[in-house]
Formats: sequence, structure tokens, C-alpha cells
Amino acid sequence: MYNRSYSPENVSNLKNNEIFVFGTTPNGYHKSKAALYAVEYFGAEMGRGEGFSGQSYAIPVHKHHRSKMEYAVKQFIDYAKNRPNRQFLVAAIGCGSAGMDPALVALMFSDAIRIENILLPKLFVDELRKYYRVGVSSLQRILSKTRSYKNRAIGAIAIARNFGIVLNDDNQLTLIGHNESFRQLPSPERFIKIAAAFCGYMALTEHGRIVTCGKADEFDRSWEIEQLRNVIDIAACEGHVVALFENGDVVSIDEPGGWEGIPKHNNVVKNWHNIKQIAVGFSNIMGLTHDGKVLYHSVDGYTDPHFYDKCSNVTQVDCYSHYYGSDSSAVLLSDGTVVSDTFIGVDKWTDIVNISVGANNIVGLKRNGTIEVVGLNKTQNIIKDWKDIACIECKFFGIIAITNRGEILFCFDH
Repeated sequence: MYNRSYSPENVSNLKNNEIFVFGTTPNGYHKSKAALYAVEYFGAEMGRGEGFSGQSYAIPVHKHHRSKMEYAVKQFIDYAKNRPNRQFLVAAIGCGSAGMDPALVALMFSDAIRIENILLPKLFVDELRKYYRVGVSSLQRILSKTRSYKNRAIGAIAIARNFGIVLNDDNQLTLIGHNESFRQLPSPERFIKIAAAFCGYMALTEHGRIVTCGKADEFDRSWEIEQLRNVIDIAACEGHVVALFENGDVVSIDEPGGWEGIPKHNNVVKNWHNIKQIAVGFSNIMGLTHDGKVLYHSVDGYTDPHFYDKCSNVTQVDCYSHYYGSDSSAVLLSDGTVVSDTFIGVDKWTDIVNISVGANNIVGLKRNGTIEVVGLNKTQNIIKDWKDIACIECKFFGIIAITNRGEILFCFDH
């Protein structure tokens, strides 16, 4: 993963080929300790909130506009990649007086792992190692022997920590990846949707009940989930299972509070009514009302919960957050365009019929069966040529898709 030295915790001097990378305010008012030091010793210019000056490079800290900061970090990484003869020493940007979560900022620098002339602080590297440790390290594309695939409704496929599930025509489930607890869910009823959460999964039956399967320590409240009735939609993420009822009400079955410090989504959704579609992440949750209003709640402290208030003609909402990652979200409009507070560039997409948001990526399924994707370059390179897609799901660390011929395409994104 990261196999070079760390950026020093306190940079007091620089060699001729070294550049100090620090965080500052967007208007270049260099008031943090690192920024002031950059001004005094490394040639940083007051009033310059982004870019190179002297022997320094400024990155603007946008605590409440994460996409802007992520874009600035990407610009820096591209700048450093094109200057291999210089070495860039990155400070723990945003984690001092700005008070940002180190895990959140570290993920913004994940693409810098492959850039040898960028030295990251140990704080960021430790967070990235924790983040990737819970996932998998392989990349794969698997073709299934599934006979055919007719059910193209959103939710007919699901993906979680290191496995994927496909709901086949014959009401059987096909497993892709690894899950020790996998078994066919016994039910005389037809399944209409499946969902996956960390190491477990579940299926919604045509009569509105949920059948679950998973390790006991991942589904402490499975019995409570299976007691629900008149459910028409389910969504899941590590620590949460969210159910939408026929009457438009919503309930979130949250795992115990000691489970990685999980937030309580049920305190939010108990006041939601007239809902027709739901989506959930570890620390964010979305609902779409029958009259097209987007309800969005986030507890990461950096996401604007009112970002989608002005959106109209919304046909689908989706969100995701991993407990080592940041909150991501997007909405699909009736004209086939996409709006997101997280991913830059999706506003240029057109003719989209379905979106799916994951830990690092967002994918859009176009009407002609091709896809759009924004996120990690490695994932984009793998899936950019996928065609004839009937449905696609992007969650946790992976992407799974079904073609109109019944083939299953699957990859992990790191």
C-alpha cells in the first residue's frame, strides 16, 4: 500500500527540491500554525488560498463543502504527479484548528498513495490502512452461469463488504465473492428485492416481510427485522436496516450503540411520512416523498443537509457512507440528469435511468445500457467499457452489474 517515509509531523526546513503542502482558508488568510510557518519560511503568499508559491502549496480547507476540498486535493495530486523531480511534504491538513475528521481528509488523499513523490503524514496513512483493511485487495470480473435475467428493478442485485448477491428469475440467490454465512434463504414467497449490509444480507418478500441471513455479530437485531410487516422497500448499510411501509412511514433498525459508535437513524426517520423511496449509509440517510421532496440527514458534520431542498422532479435518491469514510449522496431527476453534493462532474451526465452511490464511486446507468462513473481512477478504467447493462449497484468497496444477456460483472474498487 504505502511503502515510503511519512511527511514529518513538524517541517522546520526544506531541501531545494521539497515543497511544503499545507491547509488554509479559501481566501488565503493563513492563520493556522502550519500556514503561518509556510508564509514566514517557505514563501507562501497571503491572499492565495490555493496553489504553488515559493516552496509551498496551499490547499483550501472547506469544512462544509467537501466536494470543493476534494477537487482541490485532486488538483494538487495531479500537480505533484507531473513534477516527479520534486518531493511534496503534506501536513495533516484540516485536522488542527479546523477540527476535521482525519479519516475523512485521509480519504481525499487516497489517490496519492500511488504517487511516490508525495509524502503523507502518518496520521493519514494510518487511517487509510484501517479503511482498506476492512475491504478486499483484489480486482475481479466474474461471468456467471445464470440462465437469464428478466427482473431489472432497482435492488435485484446487492453488494456488501466482499460479496455480491443476485436475485435470479427462479427466486434463487447467486453469490459472488466470499461470505461464510451464505445460504439460500428459505421462503415459499417470491422475493422482490434484496439488500446487503456488511457481512449479511436480506430479502423482501412479495407479501411485505423480510428474511435475513448473516453472522450473529453482524445482525444482532435480525429477529426485530423479521417481525416487520407490510414492507414495500428495504435499504441496508453496516449497522442499519431501513424499511419503508405501505403507508409511507419509515423505520430504521439500528444496531447497538457500541457497534463502531453507530448513529441512530430511527430518531430521524420516525418523523418521516409520505415516503416512496429510501437510501441509507452508515452516517447518512435519504428519503424521497411522493410529492418529490428530498429528505436528507447526515451526521458527519461536513455535509449540507439542505443541499437538495431546491431540487424538483426527483425520481431517485441514493447515498452511502462507510464508517471510515465520508458521506456521499446524489439524486436523479426526471430529465435524466444528476445532482450531487459529493461528486464533481455528474452534473454533465445525461439520459441516466438509475444511479448508485458507493464509498468511493458513483455510477449512472444510461438508457442505452452504457454507464457513467465518477470516483477512483482504477475503478473507472475497469468498468468504463461495460455495455448492455440492465442494472448496476455500487456499494461499499465494489460494483456489481447484470447485462441483458444474464452475465454478472463484478469488481472491487481497490
